[in-house]
Amino acid sequence: MPKKKIFSDELVMKIITMKHKGYKMSEIADKFHLTTKQVDNICTRNRLAEKKKATTLPLITQDAPSFPAEIVVDDVQIGTIAPMKEYVQSLQDKMDDQKPEKKEKTLDDFKPIEMIKYLYNKGYRIENNGLYCLIKKPVCLSEIVGV
Repeated sequence: MPKKKIFSDELVMKIITMKHKGYKMSEIADKFHLTTKQVDNICTRNRLAEKKKATTLPLITQDAPSFPAEIVVDDVQIGTIAPMKEYVQSLQDKMDDQKPEKKEKTLDDFKPIEMIKYLYNKGYRIENNGLYCLIKKPVCLSEIVGV
């Protein structure tokens, strides 16, 4: 397993500054002779880039603070802060409460082929331009054979 490459604080600070100024990952990587994956990892660790499996929950709501929040030290932006998992979970719970309830389906919600398939599975058949129901009826064999 390859060792993790450790970058100097000065290099990380330069990358973060360039990212905040709007440079693309590929431009930053070319300038410092790094791969775009290395730059992406640095930005992700410093919360400048979204993780690959980001939540679909919108992080900004009416009563929520604006995220990601910027960290500024001596007029230099050095990073951002993303919301905590508990906060995201509470927002998710609020969103779940606001979801509309499922309404009951009517016949208009189904396609004709879906209705025909449903009726077929229930024992109905279409023959001679008519709808017929197959009925299961117990039959005595002696009646059929005539014994």
